[in-house]
Amino acid sequence: MVKVVSKPLRVLVIESQKQAAGQVCAGLKWSGWAGECVEFQSLADAVMGLQSQPFDVIFCEEAQAGERAGGLVDVLRELKFDGPVILIEDDQGQDMPAHDFPVLRCRRNDLGRLFNGGNIAGSLQVFHAQLEIEAALREREQNFREIFNSTNEAIMVHDAQTGQILDVNQSALNIYGYLTKEAICRVTIGDLSAANSSFNTERARELVLKASQEGPQVFEWQAKRADGATFWAEVSLSRLRWNGQNRVMAVVRNIDERKRMEERLHNSELHWQFAIEGAGDGLWDWDIQAGEIIYSRQWKALLGYAEEEVGSSLDDWKAILHPEDRQRWANAIQDHLGGRTAVYQDEHRLVCKDGHFIWGLSRGKVVSWTENGKPERMIGTLSDITERKLAENKINDQLEELRRWHKVTLGREERILQLKGEVNRLLIESGKPPRYGGSSVDTI
Repeated sequence: MVKVVSKPLRVLVIESQKQAAGQVCAGLKWSGWAGECVEFQSLADAVMGLQSQPFDVIFCEEAQAGERAGGLVDVLRELKFDGPVILIEDDQGQDMPAHDFPVLRCRRNDLGRLFNGGNIAGSLQVFHAQLEIEAALREREQNFREIFNSTNEAIMVHDAQTGQILDVNQSALNIYGYLTKEAICRVTIGDLSAANSSFNTERARELVLKASQEGPQVFEWQAKRADGATFWAEVSLSRLRWNGQNRVMAVVRNIDERKRMEERLHNSELHWQFAIEGAGDGLWDWDIQAGEIIYSRQWKALLGYAEEEVGSSLDDWKAILHPEDRQRWANAIQDHLGGRTAVYQDEHRLVCKDGHFIWGLSRGKVVSWTENGKPERMIGTLSDITERKLAENKINDQLEELRRWHKVTLGREERILQLKGEVNRLLIESGKPPRYGGSSVDTI
């Protein structure tokens, strides 16, 4: 995290007359300035100075900035200079070319009043610090957006109570077939669902609320595109803080192809196994009554194990689970065996042979029962979702950092308002209308 450090700022003075430049530096020091004040009599020398050493504030003679301002503006733009430029005006004001940095105009005869009271140094120090904070916030917002939009999975931010869609990434537009964020944010989560008895607005809102109150939810959902076509999606819901509010983030993965494949190969177990493992997922086949479970070669390969290095019991699976995930994993299996869930599904961390952990998504279903109705056989898959979990963590980290930076800026608002009042007073005293009004935050 970038820190804004209070330090004496370096001032560049561009004045054709040495005496005038000396007066500016003397006025600064008299007002309490403790930093370095560097004088240049020509624009060419000043440009060379700017290219060789950093400056925080520039006092520039109007003739230098107006007559040949293109060179100065170009250099400041190239250097991404964002500090204030104090333009010292003579009798006739001159326009500066388009610029990205803040400019404060002051008549030469009013310089004394600008320095009077000994507060100009502190005011510029606070103003420059605020500019650094705002630049850092913009950079972090840009970094967050890059991560937000870099994943191939759809990401949507929902209101925790109503399920309203507040923001989406580009992948969400692609997957759901919408052209703009505004368009998809106008629809409801029911509009993005198949709208049948199992996948509707009411059920979707229940799941969003459950994620907000109880924690992460992972499930399969029949979704609907803008053109009315439906597809199967795997949805992961988790709570997060978004702009200071409790929200729910949905990460959606299109699994339509996988679902079609599973349905097509349902009656051909060998063919189904080949296809699933070819897609990178591992398989497991559990004989519940015998207590034996067969892990496919791909299941073991995902964790770096050879064929003979994993046993054939549920305990062998439990042994390589992260300790914090074991109870949730066991509860999910028991919920499915007890008929409380239609499908077994759980995200958990597994230790690989080399000692590092990956995130896995296990899904399964009881496919046969004994004569007295007890679960007999259960088949499932294991998918490596480490990349998705890392992307989610990065997004949450960026959001947390943005929230901390928001807190940092709140404490400076009063001082910035005082600075604006001081600028308005100086403008009024120089016969010009005040620049700032109301409570909006403008850029000098």
